[in-house]
Amino acid sequence: MPARLVREWVKQRFSAVVGLKDPHVQKLNNHLPWKIGYKAKQPERVRRISRGAGFGETVQNKKVEQAAVRAVTADFRKNGWGVESVERLNRGYDLLCSKGPKVAHVEVKGVSGDRASFIITSNERTYAQSTQDFILSVVCDALSRKPVIKKWNGQQMKRAFEFKVLQYQASLKNQ
Repeated sequence: MPARLVREWVKQRFSAVVGLKDPHVQKLNNHLPWKIGYKAKQPERVRRISRGAGFGETVQNKKVEQAAVRAVTADFRKNGWGVESVERLNRGYDLLCSKGPKVAHVEVKGVSGDRASFIITSNERTYAQSTQDFILSVVCDALSRKPVIKKWNGQQMKRAFEFKVLQYQASLKNQ
């Protein structure tokens, strides 16, 4: 098809030939060597990709994690628990929660999508298996107005999730 002909239909020289209206579509179809003809492309529907946590940008991951901790803290406090952040102490959980004689060691995982998939450290997983007081709280859609909090104790977590090795630390031997 000669470009000269298409340029008559599309005013700007470098514009894409999409969204043509009749009579131009009929003229174009008459020049095509096949019978089906040209159909104007409809705009693609934007689809939200559901991803887990820990694989995006560092700044975004930090925002998701902070929003998740706020959501879980608010949830526990709403239910009468006292909450203390121990995130910086590297204990294998993020929040120390108490309600009378009850104690909960809560590890918080924030997820930007709706899929409960996240990175968990060896320390966190070991702690989950070593105490009855452990609770894993996964906050899906953590940055939305209505985040969804899902909870598992250590044994439930072990049964519910598949754990895959993501990396190893390599150190020189004999050094």
